[in-house]
Amino acid sequence: MTEINYYLLSLDRQFFPMELVINDNLRKEIPRLNFSNGEELYIDLLHPQVTDVQHLAMWNERVGPVILVSRVQVSHESKDAVKGNDFELIHIDDVKKRIQDRDILASSSSNILVTRPKPPSHGTFEEILWGELLVSLYANRMTGTLYVKQDKKKKVMNFYLGVPSQIKSNKGQELLGRMLVEEHIITPEQCDESVKIMREQKRLQGEVLLEMGLLNELTLKAALDRQWAIKLIDLFDWHEGEFNFKEEELAPPGEAMPFPMWEVIFNGLAFISMAMVDASLARSNDLYLLPNPIPYLRYQPLPDSVDFTEFQKVDGRIPVSAFIKDGSEETRRLLVSLLMSDALILSTKPLDVPFSFGGIPVPGQPPLTGPELISTVDNEIENTMDSGVMESYLRKLHPDRFLHEEAELIKKSKELFLKLSDRRSFPVFSARNIRPFRFGWKRGDEA
Repeated sequence: MTEINYYLLSLDRQFFPMELVINDNLRKEIPRLNFSNGEELYIDLLHPQVTDVQHLAMWNERVGPVILVSRVQVSHESKDAVKGNDFELIHIDDVKKRIQDRDILASSSSNILVTRPKPPSHGTFEEILWGELLVSLYANRMTGTLYVKQDKKKKVMNFYLGVPSQIKSNKGQELLGRMLVEEHIITPEQCDESVKIMREQKRLQGEVLLEMGLLNELTLKAALDRQWAIKLIDLFDWHEGEFNFKEEELAPPGEAMPFPMWEVIFNGLAFISMAMVDASLARSNDLYLLPNPIPYLRYQPLPDSVDFTEFQKVDGRIPVSAFIKDGSEETRRLLVSLLMSDALILSTKPLDVPFSFGGIPVPGQPPLTGPELISTVDNEIENTMDSGVMESYLRKLHPDRFLHEEAELIKKSKELFLKLSDRRSFPVFSARNIRPFRFGWKRGDEA
């Protein structure tokens, strides 16, 4: 029998969609589980046990997430109100989608779901710091619009399945032309001329710079990628201000994510002192480093321009203190970036069976286009693969790389990603051993 990944709790057998009722997972009482394997509990708000907060909190702590399910539409205020107990609140119509999203995150061979709680829909950067907000949106694959404001500075960002796509800013230094002037790629006079044409003809500045012969397609693409990163990384230096996130349907991005999430965080750490990085790692000295059980988070793309050799030692049995001993500053910053982006997690106990952080890229490999990669993997997937080749393909097939592609290519890449991740199943592991990595982003914490 297939293992139960989630339980549905309701006295009304017609409340939950029937296709979600499998393997006796619809119960009238909270199941008696005294172990943790990440099973989710979806509970009808009209069920009498919904008032047994202590029992639900115990499930949340020892077993897995608790999701309260309402018959009426749920306001942002109501969602925020239940977060004090680390519960979620969703509408009955959203249950099926949430479970489907969960199945995308976790391979069918692993029913462990290790992710961050959803961030609040609004707040201040004194309450939740930018790095935490960014990775929470990413880990929960959230789609919508984020509005941030600090004094007169404002930014509007679209997120699609947790990935920041379009970013608008009123900060002058982040305008494309101004950035290129600071990088000495164009002169101030050329920038002014392009702005004049842009306004007269109502065109994008990048198009005008192309027409003026100051950039070509490759240098424009590289400049836009840098501009995207600068707009995000700048927010790591925001220790005041406010944000609002509006969940809504958005169109898929037109371009791939220029840099993976861990790399955005790595560059954001430039605003943080090395003393603060080391102090944060010291608080985790006795905890063990594990690759994240969720393939989507574990196999975030890694560039071959960065040396990840040291991270081949991460196998679920090495503590933080041993890993960072004699490690370079770059290695320690990389470690914090991978922990913050949830590619790696922390545990109070080592794995019984080692599981390596694999798929480390080999320098010099020629890049493949999306269709070329799909064709190559499709031809080889029925053959025997060693774990190194398999994990290398998993990083290249990562869903973030295909968000901008056509629907058929997205579907095929997801299918191959799930097939390969099923082959590389994670060892039996208790979610109760996980400990969050805490990083103090405020400069005041450095004192």
